[in-house]
Amino acid sequence: MRVEPHARVLADALPVALYATDAEGWITFYNEAAATLWGRRPVLGEERWCGSWRIWTLDGVRLPHDQCPMAVAIKENRSIRNVQAQAERPDGTFIRVAPLPTPIQDDSGRLLSAVNVLLDMTTLSRFSVPSADPPKADRLDLLSLREREVLDGIVAGHSTKVIARGLGISPRTVEVHRRNMMSKLEVRSVADLVRMSLQTCAA
Repeated sequence: MRVEPHARVLADALPVALYATDAEGWITFYNEAAATLWGRRPVLGEERWCGSWRIWTLDGVRLPHDQCPMAVAIKENRSIRNVQAQAERPDGTFIRVAPLPTPIQDDSGRLLSAVNVLLDMTTLSRFSVPSADPPKADRLDLLSLREREVLDGIVAGHSTKVIARGLGISPRTVEVHRRNMMSKLEVRSVADLVRMSLQTCAA
């Protein structure tokens, strides 16, 4: 997966870990948040499926990299949701993560590459505090079906052009939907939009 310079800047600005692979699962890109979460920097094109040093199930069973959620998503050409695992760093610390692997397909459904967002559940649990206000995540129900489709593309790290091509609409229409979503959800940035969506998926 080739990452455009502007997309790379956006990815590094996101507060969540994100990485990409080619259709065979070889890592082609990761942002700074991913390197921080993993506690290491995988060599691009030389490591496959995931950049975690080791992966474990929540029950403490070692999970081979070729059986991790990203590997399953690529092998079966489908998105994986509602799973969690523990990523072990080289220093022996563990991070509980909710992976959101998403295949990138052409118009015929052929797998081109894949992206994975790793939501740090350990940090979210540590800093989660009660609120008297209704959670913003509930406002996702206010989005139309098309807006949810655009949001899925944004969370997956797709560019406006890629989202537009996949949905059969113009890039300008994608931008209109993005602005409408940010207004409905009362967020000020794309990063806040992504964070809200990920928190809902991992709940």
